[in-house]
Amino acid sequence: MTIMIVRLLIVFILNVGLLEVSSKVMEGVIGGSVLLPCSGNKDQRTIQDINVYWRHNESLIVYDIIKGVESVESQESEYKDRTVTFSKQYSEGNFSLQLRNLKERDAGTYSCFITKEGIQLEVELLVKGGISQINSTLPSTEKPKDKSNKEVQIGSEKIVTIALLAIAILL
Repeated sequence: MTIMIVRLLIVFILNVGLLEVSSKVMEGVIGGSVLLPCSGNKDQRTIQDINVYWRHNESLIVYDIIKGVESVESQESEYKDRTVTFSKQYSEGNFSLQLRNLKERDAGTYSCFITKEGIQLEVELLVKGGISQINSTLPSTEKPKDKSNKEVQIGSEKIVTIALLAIAILL
């Protein structure tokens, strides 16, 4: 029995490897807008194969694209009339989301799930009070630091979490 559980766990973890996870950090200003990037492969895609789900802090429904069609039926009311995607670019793999009229509560993690491709892209959105606040946090000669190490850390944390979940389910 234990060997079977270990084999199932190994298969599960290998399959999880098919899920590509990456993360970025974006900054916006209250009242402004921000483009949250999300792109997938453009190879062998038909518009009917496209299902993309945008979520905020893992649960709030921001925007859905179902079979290549924009769907805001289940969208949380706080995002109504503040989200835009670029439907003419879906077939090219562009599922980026523009969030307008930023509010302080918009800060957090946005996830873009491209289901058929097994891609999960995360964007950490920081919302500042005003343009002067963003500029004052960086000395004039210093440039923003690369956040690429966070990408690796988040990916490994998710794999460990999924592996632990799989073990709990199997037990």
